[in-house]
Amino acid sequence: MAQITQRPRYHFTAPKGWINDPNGFFFLDGWFHLFYQFNREHTEWASPSIGHSRTRDFIRFEELPEAIVPKEKYDLSPSGGCFSGSVIKKDGKYHLLYTGSVTENGVLSQTQNLAVSDDGIHFERYSDNPVIPCPPEGADLNFRDPKVFEHSGKYWMVTGCRKDGVFAVFLYSSADLVSWTYKGVLCQGDGEDGTLAECPDLYPLDDGKWLLTLSPEYNADGIRSLGIIGRADLEECRFEKLGSFPLDYGPDYYARQCYLHGERRIAFAWLNQWPWMSHYQDHGAGPEEGCAGVLACPGKRPMRTES
Repeated sequence: MAQITQRPRYHFTAPKGWINDPNGFFFLDGWFHLFYQFNREHTEWASPSIGHSRTRDFIRFEELPEAIVPKEKYDLSPSGGCFSGSVIKKDGKYHLLYTGSVTENGVLSQTQNLAVSDDGIHFERYSDNPVIPCPPEGADLNFRDPKVFEHSGKYWMVTGCRKDGVFAVFLYSSADLVSWTYKGVLCQGDGEDGTLAECPDLYPLDDGKWLLTLSPEYNADGIRSLGIIGRADLEECRFEKLGSFPLDYGPDYYARQCYLHGERRIAFAWLNQWPWMSHYQDHGAGPEEGCAGVLACPGKRPMRTES
Protein backbone atom coordinates (compact mmCIF):
# COMPACT_ATOMS: atom_id res chain seq x y z
CA MET A 1 0.00 0.00 0.00
CA ALA A 2 1.27 3.47 -0.88
CA GLN A 3 2.45 5.65 1.98
CA ILE A 4 -0.08 8.37 2.84
CA THR A 5 1.71 11.59 3.62
CA GLN A 6 0.38 14.47 5.67
CA ARG A 7 1.59 18.01 5.08
CA PRO A 8 -0.78 20.87 5.94
CA ARG A 9 -1.57 23.47 3.29
CA TYR A 10 -3.55 25.82 5.54
CA HIS A 11 -1.52 25.98 8.76
CA PHE A 12 2.11 27.06 8.65
CA THR A 13 4.92 24.52 8.28
CA ALA A 14 8.55 25.24 7.49
CA PRO A 15 9.77 24.29 4.00
CA LYS A 16 11.79 21.52 5.65
CA GLY A 17 12.84 20.34 9.08
CA TRP A 18 11.39 20.77 12.55
CA ILE A 19 9.54 23.76 14.02
CA ASN A 20 7.91 24.45 17.35
CA ASP A 21 7.19 27.55 19.48
CA PRO A 22 6.44 30.86 17.74
CA ASN A 23 9.07 33.38 18.86
CA GLY A 24 7.67 36.78 17.99
CA PHE A 25 6.14 38.93 15.28
CA PHE A 26 6.34 42.35 13.76
CA PHE A 27 4.89 44.17 10.74
CA LEU A 28 7.10 45.87 8.14
CA ASP A 29 6.27 47.23 4.66
CA GLY A 30 3.11 45.18 4.22
CA TRP A 31 4.60 41.96 5.61
CA PHE A 32 3.99 40.15 8.90
CA HIS A 33 7.24 38.60 10.10
CA LEU A 34 7.05 35.35 12.07
CA PHE A 35 9.83 33.73 14.11
CA TYR A 36 9.90 30.18 15.48
CA GLN A 37 12.16 27.48 16.89
CA PHE A 38 13.62 25.71 13.88
CA ASN A 39 15.90 22.84 12.90
CA ARG A 40 16.47 22.73 9.16
CA GLU A 41 18.44 19.48 9.16
CA HIS A 42 16.14 17.17 11.12
CA THR A 43 12.45 16.38 11.57
CA GLU A 44 12.98 15.92 15.29
CA TRP A 45 13.83 18.55 17.88
CA ALA A 46 17.59 19.15 18.17
CA SER A 47 19.65 22.27 18.99
CA PRO A 48 17.21 24.73 17.39
CA SER A 49 17.93 28.02 15.70
CA ILE A 50 15.37 30.81 15.37
CA GLY A 51 13.71 30.53 11.98
CA HIS A 52 12.13 33.46 10.15
CA SER A 53 9.39 33.70 7.53
CA ARG A 54 7.06 36.46 6.40
CA THR A 55 3.54 36.62 4.98
CA ARG A 56 0.95 39.10 3.77
CA ASP A 57 -2.10 36.89 4.34
CA PHE A 58 -1.08 34.16 6.88
CA ILE A 59 -1.60 31.52 4.17
CA ARG A 60 1.36 31.99 1.83
CA PHE A 61 4.76 32.39 3.48
CA GLU A 62 8.19 33.35 2.20
CA GLU A 63 11.16 31.87 4.05
CA LEU A 64 13.91 34.30 5.14
CA PRO A 65 17.39 33.63 6.54
CA GLU A 66 17.43 32.21 10.05
CA ALA A 67 17.54 35.08 12.53
CA ILE A 68 19.87 33.39 15.03
CA VAL A 69 21.87 30.15 14.70
CA PRO A 70 23.55 28.52 17.73
CA LYS A 71 27.25 29.41 17.76
CA GLU A 72 28.10 31.15 21.04
CA LYS A 73 29.10 29.58 24.35
CA TYR A 74 25.72 30.49 25.81
CA ASP A 75 23.59 28.87 23.05
CA LEU A 76 25.72 26.17 21.35
CA SER A 77 24.94 22.79 22.90
CA PRO A 78 23.70 19.43 21.53
CA SER A 79 20.86 19.41 24.06
CA GLY A 80 20.33 23.17 24.01
CA GLY A 81 20.33 25.93 21.42
CA CYS A 82 18.42 29.13 20.73
CA PHE A 83 15.14 28.83 22.63
CA SER A 84 11.97 30.88 22.40
CA GLY A 85 11.86 34.64 22.67
CA SER A 86 10.14 37.71 21.25
CA VAL A 87 10.74 40.77 19.07
CA ILE A 88 10.11 44.44 19.80
CA LYS A 89 10.87 47.61 17.84
CA LYS A 90 12.89 50.40 19.47
CA ASP A 91 14.46 53.47 17.81
CA GLY A 92 13.72 52.09 14.36
CA LYS A 93 15.53 48.80 15.05
CA TYR A 94 14.18 45.34 15.76
CA HIS A 95 15.31 43.79 19.03
CA LEU A 96 15.06 40.04 19.44
CA LEU A 97 15.29 38.68 22.99
CA TYR A 98 15.78 34.93 23.22
CA THR A 99 16.97 32.20 25.59
CA GLY A 100 20.36 30.61 25.13
CA SER A 101 20.40 27.10 26.57
CA VAL A 102 23.45 24.90 27.21
CA THR A 103 24.13 21.84 29.33
CA GLU A 104 27.68 21.22 30.52
CA ASN A 105 28.65 18.29 32.73
CA GLY A 106 24.98 17.61 33.30
CA VAL A 107 24.24 21.15 34.55
CA LEU A 108 21.65 23.27 32.71
CA SER A 109 22.33 26.97 32.07
CA GLN A 110 19.67 29.20 30.51
CA THR A 111 20.29 32.89 29.88
CA GLN A 112 18.45 35.74 28.18
CA ASN A 113 20.19 37.27 25.18
CA LEU A 114 19.72 40.12 22.71
CA ALA A 115 20.14 40.44 18.94
CA VAL A 116 19.39 43.58 16.91
CA SER A 117 18.47 44.24 13.27
CA ASP A 118 18.31 47.42 11.20
CA ASP A 119 16.33 45.88 8.33
CA GLY A 120 14.23 43.30 10.18
CA ILE A 121 16.00 40.44 8.41
CA HIS A 122 19.67 40.32 9.41
CA PHE A 123 20.24 40.13 13.17
CA GLU A 124 23.48 40.67 15.08
CA ARG A 125 23.99 39.50 18.64
CA TYR A 126 24.64 42.12 21.29
CA SER A 127 28.36 42.08 22.07
CA ASP A 128 27.89 41.80 25.84
CA ASN A 129 25.39 38.94 25.99
CA PRO A 130 23.83 37.54 28.10
CA VAL A 131 21.76 40.54 29.17
CA ILE A 132 20.32 38.37 31.99
CA PRO A 133 23.00 35.82 32.89
CA CYS A 134 21.15 33.67 35.43
CA PRO A 135 17.73 33.12 37.02
CA PRO A 136 16.84 34.87 40.28
CA GLU A 137 18.03 33.36 43.53
CA GLY A 138 15.95 30.37 44.59
CA ALA A 139 14.59 29.70 41.11
CA ASP A 140 14.85 26.50 39.13
CA LEU A 141 17.50 26.38 36.38
CA ASN A 142 14.68 26.18 33.78
CA PHE A 143 14.54 29.92 33.04
CA ARG A 144 13.39 30.81 29.56
CA ASP A 145 11.04 32.28 26.93
CA PRO A 146 11.32 36.06 27.43
CA LYS A 147 8.32 38.03 26.21
CA VAL A 148 9.06 41.77 26.01
CA PHE A 149 6.53 44.60 25.75
CA GLU A 150 6.34 48.34 26.33
CA HIS A 151 4.06 49.93 28.94
CA SER A 152 4.06 53.32 30.69
CA GLY A 153 7.36 54.42 29.18
CA LYS A 154 9.31 51.29 30.12
CA TYR A 155 10.13 47.93 28.65
CA TRP A 156 8.96 44.89 30.56
CA MET A 157 9.83 41.23 30.29
CA VAL A 158 8.06 38.15 31.60
CA THR A 159 9.95 34.86 31.69
CA GLY A 160 8.82 31.34 32.46
CA CYS A 161 10.33 29.25 35.22
CA ARG A 162 9.71 27.01 38.21
CA LYS A 163 10.14 27.97 41.85
CA ASP A 164 9.44 25.93 44.96
CA GLY A 165 8.23 23.06 42.77
CA VAL A 166 5.46 25.02 41.01
CA PHE A 167 5.37 27.30 37.98
CA ALA A 168 6.49 30.89 38.32
CA VAL A 169 6.42 33.89 36.01
CA PHE A 170 9.18 36.42 36.69
CA LEU A 171 8.98 40.13 35.87
CA TYR A 172 11.84 42.41 34.75
CA SER A 173 11.97 46.06 33.65
CA SER A 174 14.39 48.02 31.47
CA ALA A 175 14.86 51.47 29.93
CA ASP A 176 16.98 50.28 27.00
CA LEU A 177 16.43 46.51 26.49
CA VAL A 178 20.02 45.91 27.62
CA SER A 179 20.11 46.54 31.38
CA TRP A 180 17.36 44.64 33.16
CA THR A 181 16.08 44.98 36.72
CA TYR A 182 14.46 41.99 38.41
CA LYS A 183 11.12 43.02 39.93
CA GLY A 184 10.02 39.70 41.42
CA VAL A 185 7.62 36.80 40.99
CA LEU A 186 4.57 38.20 39.22
CA CYS A 187 2.50 35.01 39.41
CA GLN A 188 3.06 31.60 40.94
CA GLY A 189 1.07 28.39 40.52
CA ASP A 190 -0.44 26.10 43.13
CA GLY A 191 0.87 22.81 41.75
CA GLU A 192 -2.44 21.70 40.28
CA ASP A 193 -2.17 24.19 37.42
CA GLY A 194 1.30 23.08 36.39
CA THR A 195 4.86 22.82 37.63
CA LEU A 196 6.72 24.84 34.98
CA ALA A 197 5.62 27.96 33.07
CA GLU A 198 6.62 28.07 29.42
CA CYS A 199 6.15 30.89 26.89
CA PRO A 200 4.37 33.47 29.10
CA ASP A 201 2.69 36.53 27.62
CA LEU A 202 1.12 39.50 29.40
CA TYR A 203 -1.00 42.36 28.07
CA PRO A 204 -3.75 44.75 29.22
CA LEU A 205 -7.38 44.27 28.28
CA ASP A 206 -9.96 46.91 27.42
CA ASP A 207 -11.52 46.90 30.90
CA GLY A 208 -8.33 47.68 32.80
CA LYS A 209 -7.61 44.09 33.71
CA TRP A 210 -4.64 42.13 32.39
CA LEU A 211 -4.37 38.73 30.75
CA LEU A 212 -1.42 36.52 31.59
CA THR A 213 -1.08 33.48 29.32
CA LEU A 214 1.35 30.60 29.59
CA SER A 215 1.80 26.95 28.69
CA PRO A 216 1.98 24.98 31.94
CA GLU A 217 3.84 21.70 32.00
CA TYR A 218 2.15 18.89 33.96
CA ASN A 219 -1.18 20.65 34.37
CA ALA A 220 -3.58 18.39 36.30
CA ASP A 221 -6.38 18.98 33.77
CA GLY A 222 -4.21 18.58 30.69
CA ILE A 223 -4.47 22.28 29.76
CA ARG A 224 -1.83 23.21 27.17
CA SER A 225 -2.41 26.98 27.17
CA LEU A 226 -3.72 28.71 30.28
CA GLY A 227 -5.19 32.20 30.56
CA ILE A 228 -5.18 34.01 33.91
CA ILE A 229 -7.23 37.20 34.32
CA GLY A 230 -6.10 39.66 36.95
CA ARG A 231 -5.31 43.18 38.07
CA ALA A 232 -1.67 44.13 37.65
CA ASP A 233 0.66 46.73 39.11
CA LEU A 234 3.92 46.27 37.25
CA GLU A 235 5.94 48.75 39.29
CA GLU A 236 5.03 46.91 42.48
CA CYS A 237 5.16 43.51 40.77
CA ARG A 238 1.67 42.61 41.87
CA PHE A 239 -0.84 40.47 40.02
CA GLU A 240 -4.20 39.83 41.66
CA LYS A 241 -5.62 36.70 40.11
CA LEU A 242 -9.35 36.94 39.38
CA GLY A 243 -9.86 33.74 37.41
CA SER A 244 -8.30 31.33 34.95
CA PHE A 245 -9.43 29.33 31.93
CA PRO A 246 -8.02 27.22 29.07
CA LEU A 247 -7.28 29.15 25.89
CA ASP A 248 -8.07 26.07 23.83
CA TYR A 249 -9.84 22.84 24.76
CA GLY A 250 -7.77 20.61 22.48
CA PRO A 251 -4.53 18.80 23.39
CA ASP A 252 -2.33 20.53 20.81
CA TYR A 253 -2.28 24.30 21.34
CA TYR A 254 0.99 25.28 22.98
CA ALA A 255 3.37 28.23 23.36
CA ARG A 256 0.80 30.84 22.30
CA GLN A 257 2.17 34.31 21.58
CA CYS A 258 0.42 37.52 20.50
CA TYR A 259 1.19 40.59 18.44
CA LEU A 260 -0.91 43.75 18.57
CA HIS A 261 -1.41 45.16 15.05
CA GLY A 262 -3.55 48.28 15.27
CA GLU A 263 -6.65 47.16 17.16
CA ARG A 264 -6.22 43.52 16.20
CA ARG A 265 -4.36 41.11 18.45
CA ILE A 266 -2.93 38.25 16.38
CA ALA A 267 -2.09 34.99 18.12
CA PHE A 268 0.01 32.08 16.91
CA ALA A 269 0.59 28.79 18.71
CA TRP A 270 2.35 25.51 18.13
CA LEU A 271 -0.30 22.96 17.14
CA ASN A 272 1.81 19.96 18.06
CA GLN A 273 2.42 18.98 21.64
CA TRP A 274 5.33 16.65 22.38
CA PRO A 275 3.42 13.33 22.68
CA TRP A 276 1.56 14.02 19.43
CA MET A 277 4.64 14.08 17.24
CA SER A 278 5.23 11.30 14.72
CA HIS A 279 8.24 9.86 16.51
CA TYR A 280 6.05 9.27 19.58
CA GLN A 281 2.92 8.01 17.85
CA ASP A 282 2.07 6.83 14.35
CA HIS A 283 0.46 9.98 12.98
CA GLY A 284 1.44 13.50 12.05
CA ALA A 285 3.85 14.94 9.51
CA GLY A 286 7.34 13.54 9.82
CA PRO A 287 10.33 12.25 7.86
CA GLU A 288 8.25 11.24 4.83
CA GLU A 289 7.08 14.82 4.37
CA GLY A 290 10.46 16.29 5.26
CA CYS A 291 8.90 18.47 7.94
CA ALA A 292 7.52 18.23 11.45
CA GLY A 293 5.63 20.86 13.41
CA VAL A 294 2.67 23.11 12.62
CA LEU A 295 1.79 26.65 13.72
CA ALA A 296 -1.87 27.58 13.90
CA CYS A 297 -3.31 29.92 11.31
CA PRO A 298 -4.64 32.84 13.38
CA GLY A 299 -8.35 33.52 13.37
CA LYS A 300 -9.78 36.79 12.10
CA ARG A 301 -12.54 38.71 13.82
CA PRO A 302 -15.46 39.73 11.61
CA MET A 303 -15.23 43.34 10.49
CA ARG A 304 -17.72 45.74 12.03
CA THR A 305 -20.53 46.82 9.76
CA GLU A 306 -22.59 49.95 10.09
CA SER A 307 -26.33 49.42 10.53
